[in-house]
Amino acid sequence: MSETMHGKAPEAGRDRSGNSETTVTGMTGPATDAPPTATTPSQRRKADPRRPARRWRFPTALAISLALAGADSVAVYAQTTGPTSGPTGNTTTPNVGFGDSDVGGETGLETAFTTSIIRNVEAVKAECGRYDPVYRIDCLQRGLRLTAQRIPRNAAYGDMKRAILRAADKLDAIVRANVDTRAPKLDAKPGANPRFARNRSYRAIKRENLAKAMAAASRVVDELQTELLRAADNSEKRQQHYQRVAVAVQSTKVLLRS
Repeated sequence: MSETMHGKAPEAGRDRSGNSETTVTGMTGPATDAPPTATTPSQRRKADPRRPARRWRFPTALAISLALAGADSVAVYAQTTGPTSGPTGNTTTPNVGFGDSDVGGETGLETAFTTSIIRNVEAVKAECGRYDPVYRIDCLQRGLRLTAQRIPRNAAYGDMKRAILRAADKLDAIVRANVDTRAPKLDAKPGANPRFARNRSYRAIKRENLAKAMAAASRVVDELQTELLRAADNSEKRQQHYQRVAVAVQSTKVLLRS
């Protein structure tokens, strides 16, 4: 009988490459001490050193997102700050605290800004005073309208803005009711009013109607002064600002003497 039948251990032989072989129930193969099958990523990396380690990218993505968020915050801050000078001259730069979106009641009152309104009115008076009286009412209404357009609609200056616009509308109605369609329009020369560089022209009043139109325009200025003073009745701080503008407005009546 063969040796395997008597329970003798099979003899180990060698293959052509010199590796030892073991015979098991009639089968041969390389004698290896194979580890258990890898089932997790870490086990697979240990089993195969050539496999590159997996990189964790979330911290990088998170850092980029935080950096972008910080840049956006800086941009928003830059857009909401900047020049804070009042709307004097011909500047068109938005001003924080003086725009239409400004709120906060009387805290929006600023001496420098109120002074800029007064200077605008004084510049209108100086310009219109150089023209023939038949053009002065239209010049005054245009100047008051341009002045009002630079005043914000906030709680501090909103009443002033609306009062000046109403007066400009009344003056415009006087011009339209007495306009001389045969007289040429007067074009404002460049630099006629350095605080309002916009091109504009003025309509003439019929000379036969001039005295009546001037008297009506004078009443409009009186009404505007009264409105400004009444708007400041409930606040001492507002009185300081509104009274100054009311005095400047009242001074324009010198234009309405035919």
